[in-house]
Amino acid sequence: MVRITSDSVVLHGLLDSIVEVADEYKSEIGFWARPSLSDAIKRKRLISAVLDTTEGPIAVGFLVHSGVHPSSKIQAVAVHPDHLRLGIAQSLLDAAVSQLEAEHFISVCAKPAKDLEHAQRFYEKNGFEIVRVEAGGQTRKRQIVVRERILGGPSLFDTFEQEGAVSTPAAIDNVRNRLWIIDVNVLFDLLKSDRERYKKAYSIIGAALAGRISIAVTSEFREELQRNSGKFKADPILELALALPTIFIAEKEALREKTTEAHDLIFAKSQSKQAGTPQALSDCRHIAECALGNAAAFITSDGPLLKSRSIIRKHFGLEVAALDDFYDALSFYDIKHDGSDINAEGFRIKVGTHNSALKLITKTKSQPYTSDVTFPSSRTNTAHIMLAYNDGGDVIGYLNVQTPARLGGSHKIILIVDHQDGIAEQVADALMGKGLEMLTKGGPHLASLADIPGQSTVRRVAQQLGFKLTDKGRALGKLVLGGTLTPNSIADQLNKLRLSMGEEPSKRLFPDSIERLDELYENDIDAFERLERSLSPGLLVSNHREIIIQPIGKSFAAELLRTSDQLSFLEQFGGANRSEKVYVCSSNKRNFFRPNQIILFYESIRSQGRGAIVAAANVASVLLQDKSKISQGQMKRTVLDSVEKLSATEQVTLVTFNSLLRFPRPVTLERLKQLGAHTGQNFVSATRIATIVGQQVMDEGWPDAK
Repeated sequence: MVRITSDSVVLHGLLDSIVEVADEYKSEIGFWARPSLSDAIKRKRLISAVLDTTEGPIAVGFLVHSGVHPSSKIQAVAVHPDHLRLGIAQSLLDAAVSQLEAEHFISVCAKPAKDLEHAQRFYEKNGFEIVRVEAGGQTRKRQIVVRERILGGPSLFDTFEQEGAVSTPAAIDNVRNRLWIIDVNVLFDLLKSDRERYKKAYSIIGAALAGRISIAVTSEFREELQRNSGKFKADPILELALALPTIFIAEKEALREKTTEAHDLIFAKSQSKQAGTPQALSDCRHIAECALGNAAAFITSDGPLLKSRSIIRKHFGLEVAALDDFYDALSFYDIKHDGSDINAEGFRIKVGTHNSALKLITKTKSQPYTSDVTFPSSRTNTAHIMLAYNDGGDVIGYLNVQTPARLGGSHKIILIVDHQDGIAEQVADALMGKGLEMLTKGGPHLASLADIPGQSTVRRVAQQLGFKLTDKGRALGKLVLGGTLTPNSIADQLNKLRLSMGEEPSKRLFPDSIERLDELYENDIDAFERLERSLSPGLLVSNHREIIIQPIGKSFAAELLRTSDQLSFLEQFGGANRSEKVYVCSSNKRNFFRPNQIILFYESIRSQGRGAIVAAANVASVLLQDKSKISQGQMKRTVLDSVEKLSATEQVTLVTFNSLLRFPRPVTLERLKQLGAHTGQNFVSATRIATIVGQQVMDEGWPDAK
């Protein structure tokens, strides 16, 4: 019987038979020396198929994998010729995939030679899609087929290990049947002289007429309106109200019981002075009709109901929201595009049209996956299209972001890149960054990315940015927080999500308290990191998280953080447009930084900067590196052409950061002094501040999060 094992002790004892298997396939997998196989065993990167014989166990096959997280590579698969066609290679691959998924790798690639037909069929059968074909070594001049498989991982709703998690598409589909009930005071706002109130009420009625939301009124609404309409000279509003859909509850006894239940919970138990009054009973009948009519939310300006929203939610499964809350929820979905171009090394990105990308779409065989996004079915859908061009003027990247037709729906994203181009990953990263940046205005927003066959680079970039597999259709999903989550903002952010998406999806996607974040940060930092990545761009500011202020020059901030109001027409270094960037400083700054720290960038007055906190980010890693050993990949995540002048020593500190948030409202030095963040040195060097102070800074810098 053949068994699969990666036990180092067992495999070192079988090293002779493993070498024997490798020697059978020098032409196919290259020469594997004994020390190389021994090292792979030691690093837990070799899995073997072991056959127990009467003379003892022997290795009859092995698989070697490698890679740097989050991408892995199958280096070799070999099965002894005497044991072919027994499913051993499949068992080895299944074991490797299982191990890599457990270690949270995102993808695994293989590079079989084109002329190895059996290997090509094996990888194709196992979901390894062709990424590109490249030249092999000079000796054999083979063509190498680069194949990649995206690994399974936690689903979008698995962050808090909820049982019975629903899929992203299911959650999105639910918004089509959600019903919002409006109170009579929303209609009265249309008659008031307060232009702001009128604008918001008009917006809600307009959204209903455009099909973005479904609104209705209760029968109590009509009766209340008839009682109060005499106060207004205009009766057309009454006629409009009578034309709105009305919830009708046929079972009057159930309605009376539910009204009494609501009155007891909202007014009687709290010993309110309004208990038993006609207004209180009218309010409770609204709640009863909404609850029995399976409404999503009741939109009102009534104070007692708004104060009791948590009780109403708990007992009746009904959201209660103010006109301002509902207006904000609607306006947040109208994402806007700043129209700015990107001039990067080897490519540029600018606003474009679908027709300009037809050649790329045809080349990548992506037509079926672009049609429903490119041609919106409702005038309320807006498609934002950006194209990436190479230096030759060819389109090598296509981004299409479509706003949802319904409140609570998902922003649909199509992203296509030309994998034959050597800078496909940089293009995908830059385009995805532009797409997610659109969604950081007033979030949280749900995003759904089309999982197009062959677009493995897009898939890999997306999963690095927190997109997770869904269990329905070819799509990946994520929630874009689009701001900071602090003790002061978490309740408001959760209420926004509840209002737009409903209670059930919200509690599966979002932490319900800052204490939950604190618990996760203290007890399971890996889970905390995955949660923050799944909500990126966004920062989860746990009470236990360290915060540091780092001064940065004005020109450096404009390049690395892209915080300047002035658009740059110059070619930007690679790091300017990457989702994960590298900040380089002197070697003696190493001890100031540590992973999972929040870094607040202060634009220094000494560099003619604004003297304010302009952005925040998460520190992903900190590395003290010899200048001579800095890799090309590391340099491409900076905005520097050299690091020589950044340190008097032979080493520099590389601070890798991600989830960058540019503050809509920079927090000035004067305000920092008032908050207690100032140490008297005007932030000439890195400064650690109290977490509670940092939370206040972020609340002020990102006011939409509150």
